Amino acid sequence: MRLAHELVETVAAIVEEGTFEAAAARLHLTPSAVSQRVRRLEDELGRILLVRSKPVRPTEAGAAIVRLARQTALLEHEALCGLGGDDERTSLALAVNADSLGTWFLAPLARVARRYPVVFELHRDDQDFTAGLLADGTVTAAVTAQGTPVAGCAVTPLGVMRYDAVATPQFVARWFPDGVTAQALARAPLVDYDRRDDLQTRWLRSRGADRPRRPATSCPRATTSPPPSAWAWAGGC
Repeated sequence: MRLAHELVETVAAIVEEGTFEAAAARLHLTPSAVSQRVRRLEDELGRILLVRSKPVRPTEAGAAIVRLARQTALLEHEALCGLGGDDERTSLALAVNADSLGTWFLAPLARVARRYPVVFELHRDDQDFTAGLLADGTVTAAVTAQGTPVAGCAVTPLGVMRYDAVATPQFVARWFPDGVTAQALARAPLVDYDRRDDLQTRWLRSRGADRPRRPATSCPRATTSPPPSAWAWAGGC
């Protein structure tokens, strides 16, 4: 079976735009024509590709189609650049955890942007969940703690990020006057930088700190839109 490119492209456009109407405007088609393309591809595959919600979401099969569309677009763009026939920048959607984004990740993006006509759409999430954005077709690549590749993708080891537990002298004097014991760790205040990030909780448990459920300072999860610095590095090189 061969998948018609215009059908694959249409499914991706609907997911990216969020509605059939917006995808129709982007593709210069009528909403009816967009619906017909989706039904045709669903009939050919025997699978439902889209959840008709607001915004439209891909099913597992639909996510595979979205990945195919984005991979094909990148390959097409690379080929045209190699032929000297495409100076337009293409957008590459990436998922990355906050710690990587705040330390090493932007410098490689800057090098890529200097070499290729690309900009980046960055989606920030916890490293244990970024692979989910890859699986559902939201992004085409992800920095993840998951060693098992998403279907249709490959995994490349990037290295290791090591974390050290640190505190100010004043904090130590107040909360650990008799040393950093399990009991003291369980009582000390905690800042959760992401409600889905259990790194600190796992570290505390490894130290025998049975921390009861108690109020903790929480930093709400940021939007998935790229921070201004990311745009500067990615698009301004």
